[in-house]
Amino acid sequence: MQLTAVVLATYTSSAAGSTDMEVLARLCCHSPHQAEELLDRLVASRSLAA
Repeated sequence: MQLTAVVLATYTSSAAGSTDMEVLARLCCHSPHQAEELLDRLVASRSLAA
């Protein structure tokens, strides 16, 4: 879960502020489904800030 948070923070810190789910999943060595579940967990634990 920490790796996903770091990758997400790194790839959304640019002006665009977004990243593709498949790219995020590949960088974290997860399937897109696993990445989606991890993002849901990060949101539920309030680990992601707007």
